Amino acid sequence: MKSIDYPELVVSSYNKNPLAPNEPDGVALVWNEHLLDRPEFVFHSQSDVLSVMFSKFHPNYIIGGTYSGQIVLWDTRAKSLPVLKTPLSAGGHTHPVYSIEMVGTQNAHNLISASTDGFVCSWQLDMLAQPQDYLELLHPAHNKTDEVSVTCMGFPDNETTAFWAGTEEGNVYQANRYDRAGR
Repeated sequence: MKSIDYPELVVSSYNKNPLAPNEPDGVALVWNEHLLDRPEFVFHSQSDVLSVMFSKFHPNYIIGGTYSGQIVLWDTRAKSLPVLKTPLSAGGHTHPVYSIEMVGTQNAHNLISASTDGFVCSWQLDMLAQPQDYLELLHPAHNKTDEVSVTCMGFPDNETTAFWAGTEEGNVYQANRYDRAGR
């Protein structure tokens, strides 16, 4: 994903390198198009990083969704480890987080995360202890479980509640964050 504030920067995520057993499981690298021989920033995670983005409203923040279900927040002004992360508990995601989006405005915004556990969570970046609210996506026509395993989501421009979700099964659903929302 490209940075809004610094268009020469791109962030990408990587899983564990099987040839480097002492390296961290997950890595996010920030590449600069003016520095092609090495990444400008290297960030580590205890779990594979499946989704990564620059924060729209905090130019030094990079946010990742991990295989363990955690959301991690790195700061380019800090070292390579996350400055904040969600706990490994039932208060957030318990399955891999394949999609994260920032919605809202500079003064009122949320990080939205979607996981194969069927939950879409809304987070405040300065308080990752528990989601601000969540929505469990269910579809009664599924053959094994009602749970919708989200692998990608997207919000139309200037939209903060209605979104589209793609699933492991290859289906696409339209949903609203405040339909049957919990908490």
